[in-house]
Amino acid sequence: MTRPILAALAGAALLAACASSDTRTATAQPEEAEPAGGPIAWTVTDVWVAPDISSTCVAAPVPRAYFEFDSAKLSEESKTRMDNLAGCLSAGPLVGRAIEVVGYTDPSGTADYNHDLARERAETVANELERQGVPPRCVEVVSHGEAGREALPESAYPIARRVDVRLDPDRSTCRPL
Repeated sequence: MTRPILAALAGAALLAACASSDTRTATAQPEEAEPAGGPIAWTVTDVWVAPDISSTCVAAPVPRAYFEFDSAKLSEESKTRMDNLAGCLSAGPLVGRAIEVVGYTDPSGTADYNHDLARERAETVANELERQGVPPRCVEVVSHGEAGREALPESAYPIARRVDVRLDPDRSTCRPL
């Protein structure tokens, strides 16, 4: 029963990665499956950068890391990787463009707690981008908590512990000074 769900999640992740929409519900895909009934190894990331930003900024490959359970601490690898993204947003091709930094959690915990943790994760990423030169007026922090992840099997929880960075769909430029 779990295997078809995981296969469906992997297929949805692949379709979402190829779609032109900025909305994503999962950023992982199985690396390799074991024989029937075995676990699936997930490729996960703590910060996912939308393809339109990655292609414009020539962002480094997504690191293999994730937010630990009940944590909003950003990995050192992601902090280093965000340097390129911050440069692109503060002085490169996307200077002056508004972005959304969207936090997510797995379905563990209460809805209120997960909303707060997702916001804290998004704020951690936003603060790192701002520390590296992205103007705060260009960054919108959003929390989606566990929304849309309630049906995930526990083995897929790590893919839900992440932050998405994407161009803001509601405004193309930063807020005025």
